[in-house]
Amino acid sequence: MGLSLELRTQPAIPLETEVIAPNKLEGLAESAIAQLPVYHGNQKATIGDFFSVKGECNGEIRVDGDLSLVKLLGAGMTSGKLLIGGNVGMHLGAGMSGGEIRVDGGAGDWVGPEMSGGRIVIKGNVGHMVGSAVRGSSVGIVGGEIIVHGNAGNEVGSAMRRGMITVGGDCGDYAGVNMRAGTVIVLGKLGIRA
Repeated sequence: MGLSLELRTQPAIPLETEVIAPNKLEGLAESAIAQLPVYHGNQKATIGDFFSVKGECNGEIRVDGDLSLVKLLGAGMTSGKLLIGGNVGMHLGAGMSGGEIRVDGGAGDWVGPEMSGGRIVIKGNVGHMVGSAVRGSSVGIVGGEIIVHGNAGNEVGSAMRRGMITVGGDCGDYAGVNMRAGTVIVLGKLGIRA
């Protein structure tokens, strides 16, 4: 059995959870995982303050609940599988270099910013800046794959250098702006107001 995290306390403001990635939780006991730090706005909290924790991370984590205010899931991920059973917030898979993230719902802005490897698959819609550089940076993703089954917002693949982004639905303005290499495929219409 893999690790299961279920959101039991809905955050009132964005919850930063960059510690939740298979390579960061590998081999830790439930009690140790529950004590790991997260940030609720600028307040330090623990995973256990918001999630029920069951099982052990054997390379796979399942996270369930309305995660639309949960940021940075899978940030810095290098291996393993992260399965998300609902909508998720901003910066999903930020800086990831390996492994796979699968989302049953939609995702917020900046999916996979500055990733260098791995794969992100989202069944629903996503926000703006998919696979893009973060503000102030000139380099977006340099590797990996992002597959969106639904629609995407503006600036998909902004400053992209390598990798592939596929959007199954419509896409907002400026897809591929400042892109130097890589592939952006949009199967729906371009320039749709998000």
